[in-house]
Amino acid sequence: MTTATQRKPVVLVTGCSQGGIGYALCEEFAARDCIVYATARRLESLKGFQNPNVKTHVLDVNSDENVKALVQDIIDTEGRIDLLVNNAGVMCVGALLDMPLDQVRSTFETNTFSILRLARAVVPHMAKRRKGTIVNIGSVTGNVPTPWVGIYAASKAAVHAITEVLWMECKALDIDVMLVAPGAVKSNLADNQNASFSIPEDSLFKSYLQSMIHRLYLSQEPSSSMPADKFSKQVSTVVMSRYPSHLSPDITPTSTPSKLSKSQRSRQRREPSGVFSLFSPPQIQQFREAFSLIDHDGDGVVTEQDLKHLFTSMGKPLRSSELDELLQDRPGNRRGSGAHSRLPSVEDSTNDRGITFPMFLTMMGEHLYDFDTEQELMEAFECFDENDTGMVKSDEMRKWLSDVGEKMSQTEIDKLLQGSAFTDRQGNFNYREWVKVLRINADSQESED
Repeated sequence: MTTATQRKPVVLVTGCSQGGIGYALCEEFAARDCIVYATARRLESLKGFQNPNVKTHVLDVNSDENVKALVQDIIDTEGRIDLLVNNAGVMCVGALLDMPLDQVRSTFETNTFSILRLARAVVPHMAKRRKGTIVNIGSVTGNVPTPWVGIYAASKAAVHAITEVLWMECKALDIDVMLVAPGAVKSNLADNQNASFSIPEDSLFKSYLQSMIHRLYLSQEPSSSMPADKFSKQVSTVVMSRYPSHLSPDITPTSTPSKLSKSQRSRQRREPSGVFSLFSPPQIQQFREAFSLIDHDGDGVVTEQDLKHLFTSMGKPLRSSELDELLQDRPGNRRGSGAHSRLPSVEDSTNDRGITFPMFLTMMGEHLYDFDTEQELMEAFECFDENDTGMVKSDEMRKWLSDVGEKMSQTEIDKLLQGSAFTDRQGNFNYREWVKVLRINADSQESED
């Protein structure tokens, strides 16, 4: 190994066939002067890389032996793997009841189990160095399942759960684990699935064939999908924040790792906003990842067009009034005198045309920071849960939320309870799941007091 190679982050990416997200990620990491191992099942699908930093290898992510052999080969050659990107995946379209179980197993094998297979092979090497990052590519479908992609959605939901637990468990090893859950990104995933897509002759859902095909290509429409290169640039920027000297794709490597001291680099990256003191660094990192995915055009400002793209890619286009409501509560917004404030536009000044990241953090702080700690919230709810079911009758909640403590208005209570994902058809509110989703870090708040 050369000294120059030792300085460059070593990246292993799965699912790198030409035309897909993995391919674009490899090109972006290579442009940032990383040593990139691009992998796919067929070597011919990896043609086209021009950057000498990219090394192509055949990899079957469903083979224990193949995965172990490649990881060991990289360790022997480079001495380490700094970053693992689990991107390999397959689409699975069709009615749940039509799906052969073999195809269900195959989908989970590639989309879900491969993540554990790669992590098991790579983490021991990262743990020895107490350093490394794993990035798992999920999907917004894992959070918002829709008809005709039930198996795909389930496999991605499992990816999200695995990633969250892996993040918790690997913290003790000083290994970062990140989830990227994109919406509509241009790739070859739909074309690959279309080549083998069919429905049974006796399907109860034959009349919905066109709807299935439409759903297959929904995320690939030019008007609503993000180019893979733009997506990869946003993802790599977040991931490479661990390696400041490689942040810019235009950087020219020098004989020294950096001309700036550690304190200077830290000061350079610090945001000039007091809102950053409200959250811990890991929380800010999670919010930054979320902001980058919402900011479709990557200009650092979330605008009406970004929000339109986000919700359209989720199959839930918003009305103008709903977009207005999302944007009008941003910090510093100048509300109009009419029923609705004027929506930000591209022609407006920077402060008026959308939501910047500090604004985004401020909004999160307004919604999250004033809550009690998770333990305090749980104890409050448990007073009304005599049978320890984790559920409270929404009618009872409505009464004490309006009568006790900082009394909530009926409008505020309706927003919390009506149509909530945490209220079942019998009117039971699942407070344990609700508190969990808030992601309130009681320990970090106590340490700040």
